[in-house]
Amino acid sequence: TDSGGSDIGDNIILDGTDSNRSNEFHNLILEDAISIGSFQVGEGIVPLIESGKLNSTEMKLLLDTYIKPMLEQNIDYLVLGCTHYPYLIPILAEMLPNDVKIIDSGLAVAKQTQLILSNLNLLEDATLEPTTQLFSNGDVSVLKSIIEDKFEVSYLDF
Repeated sequence: TDSGGSDIGDNIILDGTDSNRSNEFHNLILEDAISIGSFQVGEGIVPLIESGKLNSTEMKLLLDTYIKPMLEQNIDYLVLGCTHYPYLIPILAEMLPNDVKIIDSGLAVAKQTQLILSNLNLLEDATLEPTTQLFSNGDVSVLKSIIEDKFEVSYLDF
């Protein structure tokens, strides 16, 4: 646990890959595993989210299998390493003690995306009225249920 020093204590990186699609991410994490803490692949979580079972008993039981060993390691931080995982924050917040901080990597991804778009001169003019378009290459009803029908979702084969 965090001793109040300059390090950030014991951490777990919870990654959502069920395949080898993010080998670069895994290699980066594993290279620095000693300074980071622990690394846990959250196998099975993404398929449950994508099949509309975000708040299911099955999801909570699966998360529990990952969370219990983390808590036994007295983690201070849980770093979410998958774009699907922000949807889990309310569930994880209920499962984790208040002193365990959840770090959503989505903000870092968004900032990097903005930097890349800026470097390529692809950012929109800030004076335009923003619009939100959501696309899914799966069952659009699943995404609609997760975002509570707040936005229109269209199917796109990509």
